[in-house]
Amino acid sequence: MTNEELQALCDAATKGPWYAHNPDDEMHMNAYVVSTSPVEPCVDTDERINDHAIIVAITLLQTPRVACTSDGRYEQNAAFIAAARTELPRLLAEVARLRALIDEATTIIELHDPNHPFLVQFEVTE
Repeated sequence: MTNEELQALCDAATKGPWYAHNPDDEMHMNAYVVSTSPVEPCVDTDERINDHAIIVAITLLQTPRVACTSDGRYEQNAAFIAAARTELPRLLAEVARLRALIDEATTIIELHDPNHPFLVQFEVTE
């Protein structure tokens, strides 16, 4: 997948940041979810209206059994998904910044020494 394709995925996704939660309620016991709110969702009470509207992913939902990975890494998966929403765009921007620096350095070196080893060492490919 190219950086442009990854950026398009980021741009199309629900805006971040996202947060990992382990809501402990009677209706959805043993749940790990990712939401758009830093406040833990209350999915079985009237404390917050439409909490289902802030949940973007479920990595564990045992009652009813909807999501339950065999490796038991529900909390880690939720944390990864939540972090990816913020960190992937940041990393793509950093890659673009570094590639621009390499391009600038390459241009400067090509002007002075077209056979410089730097030009081969830092050849950038997609």
